[in-house]
Amino acid sequence: MKGLAWNCRGLNDPLAPSIPKIKAICRSFHNNLDFVFLSETQCDVRSIDVLLRPMGFLQSAGCDADGLKGEGVVGWMEKQLGAVWEDFSRHLNSFDKPFLFFGDFNQVEFSSDKLGGSDKLIRGANLFSYWKNVHCLMDIPFKGPRFTWCNNRDNPHRIYERLDKGFASNDCLSLFPNTFIKHMPIKISDHAPIILDTNMILHTKKKTYRLEAWCFDYAECSVLRVKGRSSDNLILGIKKESNEWTFDMKEIGGLFNKYFSDIFKSDAEPESFEDYINNYSYLFDNLKRKVGMEERAKLGHIYSKNEVRQAVFQLGPLKSPGPDGIPAAFYQKYWSIVKDDVINGALNILNSGTVLKEFNKTFIVLIPKNDCPERVGDFRPISLCNVIMKVVTKCIANRLKGVMDDLVSPFQSAFVPNRSIADNIDIAQEILHVINLRVTVRRV
Repeated sequence: MKGLAWNCRGLNDPLAPSIPKIKAICRSFHNNLDFVFLSETQCDVRSIDVLLRPMGFLQSAGCDADGLKGEGVVGWMEKQLGAVWEDFSRHLNSFDKPFLFFGDFNQVEFSSDKLGGSDKLIRGANLFSYWKNVHCLMDIPFKGPRFTWCNNRDNPHRIYERLDKGFASNDCLSLFPNTFIKHMPIKISDHAPIILDTNMILHTKKKTYRLEAWCFDYAECSVLRVKGRSSDNLILGIKKESNEWTFDMKEIGGLFNKYFSDIFKSDAEPESFEDYINNYSYLFDNLKRKVGMEERAKLGHIYSKNEVRQAVFQLGPLKSPGPDGIPAAFYQKYWSIVKDDVINGALNILNSGTVLKEFNKTFIVLIPKNDCPERVGDFRPISLCNVIMKVVTKCIANRLKGVMDDLVSPFQSAFVPNRSIADNIDIAQEILHVINLRVTVRRV
């Protein structure tokens, strides 16, 4: 065993001569020192750890300096990652039965398993992947939060990684096909506890069918091919107001229902449609004054087949489908086949004002507002409509475009094509700038 001990008299300055001296000593021993002990460092242990890691000392411990009071830090070598996987290999090669192992592997394999920190290549990832492939190891799927480790620093220096995981031989997963690892929240420690369950009961619902878009490129696929929505988007845990996590699906659903119900509910008594018209008739009178007789006549015309066709081909072809499970690309690709049914269905709704409730059903989907949503407030709801209702609303929107110039103020910026809400901010800044210039000129 070889080691270095040195009262270095300060490492708090990046230009301190002690730093290159330590590196030179390590090089003179061909980087074979097993540990170093540095005293009077005059900086914290974390800074010393950053200094020692490139020299191969992957672990360190000590006391942070109190001002110029030195304190000491010990750094020591860890076995290189290649040697760790070689040790694993020797055990696996001598084992001829189904096996699995799980725990802290201290290795990130994919960029998707890391959030924050450097964007550089992940150290050791290629070697780890090669070792897995040599032994034909299968990843054990997990449920719960994606990341299992956090450095517990404040933003923007916080880093999340999935270091705790499990692997199994193919024959082991054949014996226990329902094997999963459940990730618990990160508390107390910087690592999350993980629970192995070889017979996890998955709460599955009847899958909604989805039409695959790739089939539109092949004439042979005019017969529909569908697949189910992936279950990877399930919300398996949520943090309550008490900062406690819950993994009970009914309780999670109740939290979301209560949160959005409180947001969208009104304290006022509900009004009937007739009362609403009577109370706010002045708004409609103003509308009539702004829209001329000719424009009102155009708005009241019955809808035509050409308007429906135009609306169909204006839809985004691969937008997320609703309960029907079919994207607009299907109708656009096979318009010659389905046009009569689509046109008749849309015109019946537009010209009669009646809608089948099956057409008007939607999926409410929760979209995360950030990369690591934890609370119900970290999600926003959107509605996914059936294509037939998208066509109907597009037809109405196309008609309203002709009179929008009369209805929308020229100073309205938000939710208007080719305008931005930031335009008003820029205008306000320019006005203030001009006012300040005039005041300055008067003073001069």
